[in-house]
Amino acid sequence: MAVLKANNLVKPGKIRRCRTTYVKAIGTATARHRLRGMARRQARAEAKRQREFAVWAVRRLRCPVRGGCKKGCRQGRTLQRGLGIEMSRPQRVQKDWIVTAVSYSSYDVVCKCPR
Repeated sequence: MAVLKANNLVKPGKIRRCRTTYVKAIGTATARHRLRGMARRQARAEAKRQREFAVWAVRRLRCPVRGGCKKGCRQGRTLQRGLGIEMSRPQRVQKDWIVTAVSYSSYDVVCKCPR
């Protein structure tokens, strides 16, 4: 059948201080299908795809120009800490199954004050 709803999110969307910041990239999808397994597969695949869009946004995050440092803030590495996927229980609606999947990936974005 189809994917009903899909979106991606980055928390927090902006780095405000010059320090290591924990950032989470989240992709969510809801799928509907006649077969329970197909609904799960479609929801999982779309959630992963949405998460990749959010990861792309995380990789583009930059440290603030000042951020509390006198000499300005320097960009460090973006380190991946973990990833996972959560699935809701399939729900029967009329003759179809509806499943929601949430795929997430967590990162540390390192910002440093030069000495």
